[in-house]
Amino acid sequence: QALSEILHNQRLVAALEAIMGPDPAIIEFTGITATYGAQEQGMHADVIPDASAQSASRNFVPSYSLFIPLQNTTREMGATHICPGTHMCGSAGFCSQSYISAAGDNSVWPAGWGALVNQQLQHRGAAHTDPNGAERVVFILTFAPRPRWSPKAVETRILGGGGSYSLHWSQWGHVLSDFAKAPERMAFPWRHLRSLGLYKPRHGSEWGWDFWTVTYQRIAREELGYSGESFLDADVDWIPEFLRGPMSLYRDFLGGETDSEYETVWEDFAQRVVANAQSFAQEWYQRVAATFVGVVVLANVLLVTVRRRTWLWRPFRRILFGHLIIAATVWLYQGSLEQSIWARNIRQKSLFNVFGADYSHFPDLPSVLANDEDIVLTHEFRSDYLSSFAEVLDHTHRTNVWWRERVQNYAEQYDDMSPSIQDTLCQRVLEEVSQQRARFLTKNSENGWGALPEPLALRYIHKSLLSQANPFVGFVVIWTENLISEYQFGYWRNNLGMKKLGVSFLSDLQSKLLSSRASHRGDTGSPQKRNSGPKREQLPTPVTTTGRSFRQRIAFPLRPSVKPPHTGAWLQVGDVVEGKYRGQFDEWYKGTIIAAVTSENAWNVEYEDGEIDEGLCRQCVRPFVPFQVGELVQYKDHESEQYIYCQIAQHHVNNNMF
Repeated sequence: QALSEILHNQRLVAALEAIMGPDPAIIEFTGITATYGAQEQGMHADVIPDASAQSASRNFVPSYSLFIPLQNTTREMGATHICPGTHMCGSAGFCSQSYISAAGDNSVWPAGWGALVNQQLQHRGAAHTDPNGAERVVFILTFAPRPRWSPKAVETRILGGGGSYSLHWSQWGHVLSDFAKAPERMAFPWRHLRSLGLYKPRHGSEWGWDFWTVTYQRIAREELGYSGESFLDADVDWIPEFLRGPMSLYRDFLGGETDSEYETVWEDFAQRVVANAQSFAQEWYQRVAATFVGVVVLANVLLVTVRRRTWLWRPFRRILFGHLIIAATVWLYQGSLEQSIWARNIRQKSLFNVFGADYSHFPDLPSVLANDEDIVLTHEFRSDYLSSFAEVLDHTHRTNVWWRERVQNYAEQYDDMSPSIQDTLCQRVLEEVSQQRARFLTKNSENGWGALPEPLALRYIHKSLLSQANPFVGFVVIWTENLISEYQFGYWRNNLGMKKLGVSFLSDLQSKLLSSRASHRGDTGSPQKRNSGPKREQLPTPVTTTGRSFRQRIAFPLRPSVKPPHTGAWLQVGDVVEGKYRGQFDEWYKGTIIAAVTSENAWNVEYEDGEIDEGLCRQCVRPFVPFQVGELVQYKDHESEQYIYCQIAQHHVNNNMF
C-alpha cells in the first residue's frame, strides 16, 4: 500500500520522468534503521565519482534515491545531512560547514516527506543522540533510466559503480509502473522470469535492468569481490575441479607480468568453466546416445535371431524425430536472435558504452585546472536524452549562471548590429569576462580542461549572443550541437560515416549559420559577406541600429585590468613553475608542469634533474619568477654538496648565468 501510494504520486512521477525519461527503472528498494547511540557517518556518495555520471556522463546513467522517513525525525534522531552541489564536483572537503539537514528550519523531518537525492551527492546519516527518540527508519527507493537499445530510443549507458543496489534478485528487470502495480505485475513466477530477462508482458510494460546485466556489469568493474586480488581467496570449491581445472592454472595466470592478464583472471576462469562444461555435456551426451543406440540395436538383433521377429524401427524414428525438432528449434531461435536489435548492437559494440571516450577531435589545448571563477563548456553532455546533464552547469555553476545573465543582457538587438559593432561588443565582453577573473574552459584532446584562446573565445561569445538574440539560430545551434555530440559519443560513435562526414557536415552548417567577421578572425583577403542568421517569415524587417544610437542605449563594458583570482590559478601544462617537493617539505624546486590531474585537482611536475613529483596540490605549485640581481638565494656547492646562502651580484644575459 505504501509503495503504491508513493508511486501514484503524480508530482513525483512527473519529476522522475522529466529527469530520467519515461517509466524509469527501480534499482534499489530497501530501508535503513538507526537506534540511539548510532554514530555519525562520514560524508559519502552512493556511487564512485570516477565510475559515475559525475565524471563520465556518456558512460553512466544518473540515478536518484528517494529517502522517506517513516517517523517524525528530529536533528537529534539523526536526520540526513545533505551537501548541495557535490553531485557535480565530487568533493566533500567543504561539506562540514556547507551541509543542510533534512530536518530543515523546524528541526523536524516529518514522516512521509521525501528527499530526492542524486546518488553522486555527498550526504550522511547523522548521529542518533536522543535517548528518548524512536528508532530512525528511512525507506529508500532508487531510480535510474531504463536501458533502451533501438536507434530511435537510445540509452546505452550503464549503472554507476560502487552502489549497493539493495534489491531482491527477483525484483530486477522491473520499472516504476510495475512496482506501482506490484500485485498484478510482480506475481510468481512472472517476476522471476522478468528478472532473468526471459519474459515480460508484450504490452503495457518495459524492460528494466535485469539481474544478469547488472551482475555482469558489476563483475566487469571488479565489484562484488570479483577482483584479481581476491581471486585466490574466493570460495570456488562448489564448482567441481573437472569443470574449473586445478587452481594452479590460475596461480600461474596471476603470476603473469602484465596487468591485463592479472585483471582478466575472472574472465579467464569463467570462459574455462563454460568451455569445460560444454565439453563435459557433449561427451556425456555422446556416451548416452551411443549406449541407447547400442541397446536398441542389440535388442533388435535378439528379437530377430531368437524370436524371429521383424526389425523394430520405432525407437530410431523417435530418436531421429526428437533430434530434428531440437535442431529446428535451435536453428529458428538462433536465427531470430542473430537478427535481433540486441544481437546487432553487440556485434557493432553499441549495446553499452565502454568506459572512456575518444577526445582526439577536441581542441589540442594545454591542460589546466578549473577554478570556481571559470565558465565551463561541456560539449560531450549535449543531447536531447541525457537527462538532467543537458544544461545542468548553466544552472548550477555560479560563473555559468553569471555568464548566462550577461548574454541575456548584451544580446538585445545584437542580430541587427553591423559586423564592426558586433566585433567590438564581443571584444569588450571578453574583457569583462577577464575582469571577473574567469576563463572559458572546454574539454581538450587529453580529456582534461583547456582554456579557449582569444579567437575561439570570441567565436563562442558571438555564437552565444546571436543564439540569444535570434531564437531560430539558437534552436538550430542546439540541434546541431546535440547531433554532433551524439555522433561523437552516442549510439553512432563507431560508425565512420556519421563520426566523420556527419560531424563535418553539421559543423559546416553551424559555421555558415553563424558566419560573420567575428568567426573569420585571422583571415586575410577581401572582407567576408555577413549573414546574421535567417529571419523568420511574416515578421517585419527590424530597423537597423547605427553605431551612434546603439552606444547611446547600451554602454559597452569598461576595459578591465586582468589578474588571476589567486597565484597560480591560470597555470597550464608546459609552464615553468616551482614545486614544493613531495608537497610536504619546505623546499621549492624549479620544474615544468607535465600533466593536470583534474580528478584530484592536482599537478604533475618534472624537476630540472628529471625527477617527477605527481599529484602536487594547487598550493604546492607556483609560477616561477626569474631571479633578480640583489636577491637572496641558496647556492649548491658541487664539492661539498651543501647549500650556501648568498646574494646574486650579476646576471650574464648571454648564457643566462648568475
